[in-house]
Amino acid sequence: MLYDIKDVCKQFDITSRALRYYEEEGLISSIRTNDNVARQYTKEQVERIKEIKILRSLSFSIKDIQEIYNSDMDIMSAIQEKSNVLTEELIKQEKKLRYLEAALTKIQEGRNIFEETFFDTTTLQTKQQEAANKLLDMLVMKDMTHFKECFAKHIR
Repeated sequence: MLYDIKDVCKQFDITSRALRYYEEEGLISSIRTNDNVARQYTKEQVERIKEIKILRSLSFSIKDIQEIYNSDMDIMSAIQEKSNVLTEELIKQEKKLRYLEAALTKIQEGRNIFEETFFDTTTLQTKQQEAANKLLDMLVMKDMTHFKECFAKHIR
């Protein structure tokens, strides 16, 4: 059975341009009997489109998806790796947010952030080490209630 491009677009809420792009990138293939007939897809290709949509919703780029399909990488490893990358990015973004909040606080206090060195990395590293030690103590003492409260709501 073959599926018309319009039906596939409707089924997956995807544009025909996206499907053509996937085809250009070698992720899927279509069948065309002549230039006037719309692209059609086999059941296997429709399954592949479904997989691509799911992987895209999990923050995988087209390049990432190509690597998954072109290698013997299992999906669990790929998802774990993506999770690790996103976790690292989140930590970096939270650090930037803390710097911005610190700058706002200083400005609200009427202080000039350009004349101060409140971003002293030594002080920051000391505070991070103190926080890490505090969290470790909570884990050792099995104080999960206070441990969870140390993290932003979206991480809990």
